[in-house]
Amino acid sequence: MTARLGKICPAQGTEAVRVLSARDSADFREIRLEALLIDGRYFAASYEEEKDYTDDHWMRWCTERPDNCVMGLFAETELVGITTAMSWGEDATGRTVFFGRSFIKPEYRGKGLAALLYGARIDWAKKNPLYTEGVVFHREGNWLSKQINEKFGARYWQTRSMRWADGQVADALWYKIQLR
Repeated sequence: MTARLGKICPAQGTEAVRVLSARDSADFREIRLEALLIDGRYFAASYEEEKDYTDDHWMRWCTERPDNCVMGLFAETELVGITTAMSWGEDATGRTVFFGRSFIKPEYRGKGLAALLYGARIDWAKKNPLYTEGVVFHREGNWLSKQINEKFGARYWQTRSMRWADGQVADALWYKIQLR
């Protein structure tokens, strides 16, 4: 798959992953806000923080650039999952990509589709000459995220305490992924 060019990555059945664009921003907004409502405890940002973002904000978020990519998992034409890859602000060199904001609608979980999203975002980052490594985190106790991250080569790096979208303070387990 060449995610940079927006080609489709076929899966089992009718599911496929592709890079989103500004024209997908309304659908992305809908599923992102749904994710924050359903699974907010696993996200750093909250529904309250993002619900009033402008249309321009969502369109910019969905516009692929060398330092930003939003991908969608589709079942036929319905957007059923999302993930992002973007430059990590904590790396002054700009060589680290941050993977996050992953979500799959509950009725599509347990079918191996997370691997499509994770594989697509890592493929995009590997083809991007900016990045040599990636970082990703999950809330302590989110063992499904731990398993899929480790499946794609993520190695535990550090633990940080943080306030999550549900208002609780809990540990975030951080991982690094070597891309080159």
